[in-house]
Amino acid sequence: MFGVSYQTDSGYRFSGGYIYEENPVPDKTFEPAVSGLDKQTLTLGLAKRFGCITGRISYAHDLYEDRKITNSGSSALLNGTHSQKNQMLALTLSWQI
Repeated sequence: MFGVSYQTDSGYRFSGGYIYEENPVPDKTFEPAVSGLDKQTLTLGLAKRFGCITGRISYAHDLYEDRKITNSGSSALLNGTHSQKNQMLALTLSWQI
């Protein structure tokens, strides 16, 4: 993972980042309710301070690698190709004394 941030003289802060998360779940214990897919996340953010109040907007997009499960026995109920997509948007206001 890595991230960068740049603050302008006018008080704007731009940021971006990248995260790679490798799947730790083996096929035989895969559970679709808990993400078991390799994931890359791209993030962007913009912040501005106005006196004692700071406003931020942040966006993240998860890019998941599809996963094909081919188990036998009772674990075969989850066989198939599993995929997932996520996008997140956050608006934040903070106040500092």
